[in-house]
This record gives sequence, structure tokens and C-alpha cells, in this order.
Amino acid sequence: DEFARNGCNGHANFGRFTEGQLNSQATLLMRGINVIGDSPPADYMIGHPGLWAYYLMDEPDCQDYFRADEWPANMRIGYHGMELERRCQVCRELDPQKPTLLTLDLTYKPANFYIYGQLADITNPDCYPISIGADLKMVREVVETARYGAGPHPLTFTFETYYHEPDTPPDPDKRRFPRPPTAEELRLSIHHALGAGARGLYNYIHCTERWN
Repeated sequence: DEFARNGCNGHANFGRFTEGQLNSQATLLMRGINVIGDSPPADYMIGHPGLWAYYLMDEPDCQDYFRADEWPANMRIGYHGMELERRCQVCRELDPQKPTLLTLDLTYKPANFYIYGQLADITNPDCYPISIGADLKMVREVVETARYGAGPHPLTFTFETYYHEPDTPPDPDKRRFPRPPTAEELRLSIHHALGAGARGLYNYIHCTERWN
């Protein structure tokens, strides 16, 4: 309800939507993106009006680095490629009217966009420059590069709206996430992304997580 009241027309879920959640989204004229994991879509998901796309995996390029540790670090990109292609085929066979979506971060860029950008129907890069002290123009550069790798498939983009609330260190200059983005920075991020070719936008809003 809160998302719909604030003008959002969709919701991406890192888990699986229940049938009741999809029904609620359809009632609110929203459509969700559902992570399927290594299992096929449930029967109630297929063709459901509250579901927009199947989310194959979150940031496989990042997971390549951490999970393929038996390989040299410079050769890990693409480790999950065959599994993701299998998930694509499953979704297309069971629910051909629903697109597949894959979110990529900046690990192994730009190779990640060219290796993984052709798998899903929609590629969705994310980029959080404020959290790493980078210039907001990084958004434009990331979206442009991802568009070249994923083309002719359409591209969406996840922009930075979250703020981790660190307890320590007390000096803001030494914190990994020193502050949330300003309203002007949010507008600039959106303009950079759309100007570089993004066809849709998501915002990552987790704002209560804390680092140990």
C-alpha cells in the first residue's frame, strides 16, 4: 500500500511472492519482480497479473568473485552463466509471456555486462556512487556501458536511495556510508540513467541495515 501511495508501480522481491502478495499487487495496479532461485516458477505465478518479471539472480558478477574461489580471481566472471541460462530456459518454457531480469553490479566491469547482458530479457545494472565516494557521473557511464553489452535488449537501472546507519566510527569522514543522498543527487542520478538509455528505474531503499 505504501509503495502504491507513493507512485511506485512495482516491487522487486529478493524472495518469492506468495499468491496473496501477488493478488494484492494486482489490486493496487502494481506488478512485482520475483526471485526464482534454482526452482521453477510456482503454478500460481504463471501468467499472474501481479507479476511482471522473473528475477534470475541478484548480482551474479559479485557472486562469481566470492563463490568461485577455486578459480583464479581474474577468471571467475561468468561462473554462474550456465546456471542462469538454465533458469532462463525454465522461465521461458513455463511462462513465455513474462520477461526475465538480471541485476548486475560493478564487479568485473565492463566484462560483466558483456558476459551476462545477453542472458536475460532485461538487464538491470545498479550503481551506488555516493557510498563509495564517487562522482554521480558514474551512473551515466555505467548505464551506457551496460547498454552496449546488453543490447539490443532493454535496460533498467537501480539507483541509490538507501543509507546504512553506521554506529561506528563516530567521525563521519571515516564511515563507509557517511550520509544519505540528497534530493538533488537523487534527481541527478535519475536524469543520468534515463539520458544514458535506461527504460525503467528501481530504487534500493533498505535503510535500517547496520554493519557489524
